[in-house]
Amino acid sequence: MFARWFAALLMGLATMLVTARPAAALDVFEGQIVSVEKSQLTIQAPGEKRTFYVGLDAMITFNGQEAKLDDLKPRHLVSVTAERNGAQFIAKIINAKLGK
Repeated sequence: MFARWFAALLMGLATMLVTARPAAALDVFEGQIVSVEKSQLTIQAPGEKRTFYVGLDAMITFNGQEAKLDDLKPRHLVSVTAERNGAQFIAKIINAKLGK
């Protein structure tokens, strides 16, 4: 009885170790919005232009208030917290405000 229980416990632990994924690292990018299209946001960050995929679960604010992607416009200043998925960046948090 103990041997079966112990074997089941070991199998469960092995399954957890094999299927567990480490949490994805998030990167923060700051710049100015260049364009907003459907589910993509492109910003000009210092020295580079970067495009982000914006999923339905992204948290978006504009001037500290909850917003939608459509509320963001070119020339707004933005901070994007994103997760890298291969060569693509997935925006998780977008904080925008009026540009100067």
